Amino acid sequence: MQERGQVSFYIVLFFFLVLLAIGAIIFFSKQNVEKFEIISIDKNKVYIKNIGKISLQDITFFSEEENIGYLGPSSVEPGEISTFNLYSSQYSRKINITISTSTQSEIREVYVYFKNRTVSSTSNLTNFTSNQTNTNKTSPICIAHEEICDNIDNDCDTQIDEGCNCIDGAIQLCGSNVGDCRYGSQTCSNGQWQECTGNIEPTTEICDGNDNNCDGSTDEGCSCITGQNITCGINVGNCKSGIQSCVDGQWDSCTGNIQPITEICGNGLDENCDGSDLPCPEKIYDVIVVGGSSSGVAAAIQSARLGAKTVLIEETDWLGGMYSAAGVSGFDGNPSVGPDPITGSGWVGHTSAMTTGIFKEVVDKIRDYYKNKGLSNWSNPGNCSVSYMCFEPHVADQVLKQMVLSTKNLDIFYKTEVITVLKNESTVLGVKTKDINGIQNTFKAAVTIDATEYGDIIGLSGAKYKLGRESRAETNEPHAPQTTDLCTNPYTFVLILKDYRVNKTISKPADYVASRYECSIKHPGCPNATYSWDEFVRYLRLTPNKIAINWPAHVYGNDFLGSNIITVSKEQRKKEFEKSKNYSLGFLYYIQTVLGKNTWGIADDEYSTADKLPLIPYIRESRRIVGLIKIKEQDISASLSSGPRALLRNDSIAIGDYPIDLHKCSISDTGTGILTWPFQIPYGSLIPLDMDGLIAAEKSISQTHIASGATRLQPVVTLIGQAAGAAAALSAQQNVQPRDLNVREIQEKLLDSGDALYYYADIYPSNPYFKAIQTLALDGIIIGEAGTYNFNSLNNVSRSVLAILIARAFKFQNNLTKNSFIDVPLTYRTYNEIEALYGRNITSGCILNSTGRYYCPENNATRMEAVIFIVKAMNLNLINPSNPSFSDVPSSYSAYQYIETALANGIITKTEKFRPEDPIKMIELAAIIYNALYS
Repeated sequence: MQERGQVSFYIVLFFFLVLLAIGAIIFFSKQNVEKFEIISIDKNKVYIKNIGKISLQDITFFSEEENIGYLGPSSVEPGEISTFNLYSSQYSRKINITISTSTQSEIREVYVYFKNRTVSSTSNLTNFTSNQTNTNKTSPICIAHEEICDNIDNDCDTQIDEGCNCIDGAIQLCGSNVGDCRYGSQTCSNGQWQECTGNIEPTTEICDGNDNNCDGSTDEGCSCITGQNITCGINVGNCKSGIQSCVDGQWDSCTGNIQPITEICGNGLDENCDGSDLPCPEKIYDVIVVGGSSSGVAAAIQSARLGAKTVLIEETDWLGGMYSAAGVSGFDGNPSVGPDPITGSGWVGHTSAMTTGIFKEVVDKIRDYYKNKGLSNWSNPGNCSVSYMCFEPHVADQVLKQMVLSTKNLDIFYKTEVITVLKNESTVLGVKTKDINGIQNTFKAAVTIDATEYGDIIGLSGAKYKLGRESRAETNEPHAPQTTDLCTNPYTFVLILKDYRVNKTISKPADYVASRYECSIKHPGCPNATYSWDEFVRYLRLTPNKIAINWPAHVYGNDFLGSNIITVSKEQRKKEFEKSKNYSLGFLYYIQTVLGKNTWGIADDEYSTADKLPLIPYIRESRRIVGLIKIKEQDISASLSSGPRALLRNDSIAIGDYPIDLHKCSISDTGTGILTWPFQIPYGSLIPLDMDGLIAAEKSISQTHIASGATRLQPVVTLIGQAAGAAAALSAQQNVQPRDLNVREIQEKLLDSGDALYYYADIYPSNPYFKAIQTLALDGIIIGEAGTYNFNSLNNVSRSVLAILIARAFKFQNNLTKNSFIDVPLTYRTYNEIEALYGRNITSGCILNSTGRYYCPENNATRMEAVIFIVKAMNLNLINPSNPSFSDVPSSYSAYQYIETALANGIITKTEKFRPEDPIKMIELAAIIYNALYS
């Protein structure tokens, strides 16, 4: 402990001694200050005497602004006088002299010709006080020199810088400091100011936001600053602002902007940028047809042809519906009994009677297309087995578009869907639509026709409708189920295939299960299947190298079962369609892989869709209105009718001839096939029970699920559409509701258009008496020979048939209770008609003898007898002209007055000869009765 205390003492002592030494040094240094005096200053010399104790180390001379001399390091011993040269001639001003030693510096101020100049001080010099004055210096002696411009009296004449504009070395500002201009400086040399340097002078004014010409104004005459950009245009509606640039002081055009354009109404956009979309003006028509289906095209064309301003609205860009856009391009129906236009031979069946009206026009134009291409089998290009005529879908679309374009009074809107049905209580007034570009339009008309595939307008209108199967208790139909359900005839995505002669196997579709399609076609693994590959190909062969696959599900085909696409949203429909497409593609994959037919692939020359499949599926059943009249199984079934015809309807507006064909509507269902007689479609089935201004067409007429299996085919719905168009046009033109129309007026228009309303297998629209025969049939006067579908135009008319037709035509009833003719007993089949004529003195029979009165019912009636019967039935006043009208009926002829009276009343027509004794033919009698009743 003692040793540690001693050490601390010595440390403290050491630091004390150090501090004592430092203080001594500082003390003695301060006492040893250098001193000097200026002896004299010559022009360029300073004479300094050192009177200090330490040698001078450094001497610097300063003028007011600059260093003008320097000497150092130097050694001037005490007591010596040293001369220091100045290297600047500018000594005529105050000079600061700094003299430094190794320990300190001192400033001394030297006054040289100061003459009233103000002396400034120098600061920040160590250990010296500023502004020290050399009080020991002697006054300078003026030594005359040549006068120079330095603010000094160089020539000692008491005048300074005589003849000088400035002091040499002086500097002043020059130029301007306005606008873009900036001051420069001028230096005085030889007493004169030199050129201004470093300044910025005025330039030509440019449009840059600056005062280039330094006149105190900026951009005179400019609209803008060059290079400047501003926003231009507006950001209202569809308009977008752009950029406008300043070029050479002027605004250039606006670029990158979207300017207002002419407003497109109803698209929800503000093209003219006025802050709102322009609502489209209402489009006013007489008739609106929604749906470019088989029925819709016929309706639109017929309506327009009758002079009604008509619009057709279609969701796709195709026309024809199921036989074009859906690919079912084989007309369902049996071959015609008429002659084959190629071979001249007859066909089994009776569908030629269906080929009437606009449907016949379509058939003829499709055949003309292939005929003009030089195809030998132009009447049935693919020689298909399912129909009398198959064809390529795009040909039907092309034909229909040509027909529409050539029809006056008809507008068409493609890719347009109805989003709202406009109503006033229970009356449809029109529709509101939206097209593919989002443009909305309002269409108004007296009548709207629902020709959609699904009955969508019926659904949107709120009209009552049926969907699915009615119960047997509701309809009394033998084939109706016991309970009501929503099972509908399935829909199908048809495949159009062609043989590419190279492998076209597709990728395996999702959810593909081969067993779903097993035994649909014969192959080694299923030898007992119904159809061979060749039969399958020919079934719906469109051309020699192209087929359609519409293979029913009850033999394991591509019908898609159990999916409701009728009442769901359109978005849901699309999802269901994808499932159906996938199912059909699975059938193709089965054909390509299991059957090994891998060169058959999707035709790439039919549809422009991404997958090359049809635009829509084949829809077999839709909503069905609750109408004024409902068609049932009992009305058309062969087993439930006495035959050979279905129920006679005098309000017929179309005919049909196809079995009730109901495919499986579920996995457990078996499907239904029921033979029918040729049937008629009543006008009341097109008219909703609870809605005015609306007519149903396509598959949405009032009928049961079972009846729809026979009315859904292309020929039938096309004729239904034509009737709907005629009714709509007349309704609009007469300003009455469709339900209040005179059906006979509709029938007249349809018959004038060559549309058959009663089924005769041997009477075609080309027949000159077509309208007469059809009208008499509708009125129940001439309904064909019993047991046949024929009219038998050239058959002789018996007196019995003559009696029947006259009695029916004039609605004569028999009031007698006993027979008047021996050969016409009460049991005779035409007893009542013959007695009705006898009771009105129209006939007295053929023979009257002692045995009694005879009518000769089976004898041929003559042309003369037919005229006499009709003139008497009409109770016409007989005329007796002096000049006979016919060369073979002189005035002396027994029936002269009857024949002339018939001619005068338009019952018969003028010819050279009348041939009164010839048997009258059925077609001649039809013409006479028609003229008598309707002329």
